[in-house]
Amino acid sequence: MVASYRSNLLANFSERGLIHEVSAGLDDRLASDPSISAYIGFDPSADSLHVGHLMGVLALRRLQRAGGRPIALVGGGTGMIGDPSGRSAERNLLDHATLDANRAAIGAQLARLLDFSGASGALLLDNLEWLGDLGMIDFLRDTGKHLTVSYMLAKDSVKSRLEGGLSFTEFSYMLLQSYDFLMLRKRHGVELQMGGSDQWGNITAGSELIRRVDGDGREGAPLSFGLCYPLLLAKSGEKFGKTAEGAVWLSAERTSPFAFRQFFMDQPDEALEELLQRLTLDESAAIHALLAEHAKNPGGRAGQRRLATAVTALVHGEDEELRARRVAETLFGGPEGRGSDPRALAAEAALPGEDQRRVAELARQLVAAVRAGRRQQGGIDAFMQEYSLSSEEGVVLMCLAEALLRIPDADTADKLIADKVGGKDWESHLGQSESLFVNASAWGLMLTGRFVDLGRIARSDVGGYLKKLVTRSGEPIIRNAMKQAMRIMGKQFVLGRTIDEALSVAAPLENEGYRFSYDMLGEAAFTMEDA
Repeated sequence: MVASYRSNLLANFSERGLIHEVSAGLDDRLASDPSISAYIGFDPSADSLHVGHLMGVLALRRLQRAGGRPIALVGGGTGMIGDPSGRSAERNLLDHATLDANRAAIGAQLARLLDFSGASGALLLDNLEWLGDLGMIDFLRDTGKHLTVSYMLAKDSVKSRLEGGLSFTEFSYMLLQSYDFLMLRKRHGVELQMGGSDQWGNITAGSELIRRVDGDGREGAPLSFGLCYPLLLAKSGEKFGKTAEGAVWLSAERTSPFAFRQFFMDQPDEALEELLQRLTLDESAAIHALLAEHAKNPGGRAGQRRLATAVTALVHGEDEELRARRVAETLFGGPEGRGSDPRALAAEAALPGEDQRRVAELARQLVAAVRAGRRQQGGIDAFMQEYSLSSEEGVVLMCLAEALLRIPDADTADKLIADKVGGKDWESHLGQSESLFVNASAWGLMLTGRFVDLGRIARSDVGGYLKKLVTRSGEPIIRNAMKQAMRIMGKQFVLGRTIDEALSVAAPLENEGYRFSYDMLGEAAFTMEDA
């Protein structure tokens, strides 16, 4: 049942499902005069907002379209403490330099998302302006006395953290946010604070502080108001905007416009109405008409396409949205079906001259660093460098290393070794590496007359005689040496019997800069149970 509101703003919010809690009297205040100043706070704990913040940004946009003045408050002061609301543990405190950089980056994003032009344009403020020079004794005497401990303990944001532990630092956050509301009212005439549903306790505490300070505690017409919208949640129950890789950021450096757009293309049908209503500026009537068309042909994904286009254009601009859409429709197909020739994307992949020079310089530095580190590399690394996949011998060894892991019986392994090592130019690798391990391996692979007296003719056809030697039942040492070499090779590429074991083994190497992809070798199993 949608509540009935007289004011345009609350009627619009209600229709879109954007009202979780609202102060008594706000509807009458807006109906009499829609030109209200309202603010939302943004925490500078990272150098970018994420898609979860879009609800707040668009709430300010909707307020501005209804005749109000939006104020975006970046918490340069409160960000040094951290808001306990909606959190299960205390956050790590950031240093001044990091907070300054984050505050500047978020401010730049908000400047692109809100209209700051004109006398009633949006304002971008920082609470460090009044919190930075605030003395502790003055604050406790003039402000702290107005909110009792029992009042603050009754708030959900505090109660939910008491059992697990809540520092005085975070406990004081509510009082500081309340002080923000008070100062914004004094300096900019702000009457309304908005936020997610987990902010209701902090918002009402601010209204209470204003009543006690500016209203002398008297009951009567409210001096300030609060409005909370529901938190946007994914199907899993987690906050919307989280993926396996982490948050979906508004920054193109953190989440590319392509990945950003695809995130919205991947949303399920049942979430479309909620997302279109809350994360776009499309009129509700247009959204209902779109969803009706979508229901006729869900496979055409008209709803997802509109959602992805609208939100990406809002955040990254129409040009970037068009580029991301062109790439996606080339690869995955557009409204008409299958995609087009990927070569059509060549122009999109072209880098400007300055970027090309930067890439070339970085590549040069990486190559120089690799070459400088050759003397410190391990035996296996040197072995792989000598027998790279650009040589026939390297391909042979790689094939053997993988194949021998899949072959259960000794006879088959012997035949495979005999078949693969013959005819390859092992001798050319002798002495080419600074690694004793590599040269010893090359020498062993040759198995020339230095090891078995084959005579001059044998040495002229190393590959042929090597093949014969390996198959001779009288030379078990050669066969075992080859198997052992392949096991050593296998350890470089096979990290574990399960994915968890492989990830655990890979972790220390990843810290050194190695990167892995994973493949399951289930085809080596004899039975479905083994696989």
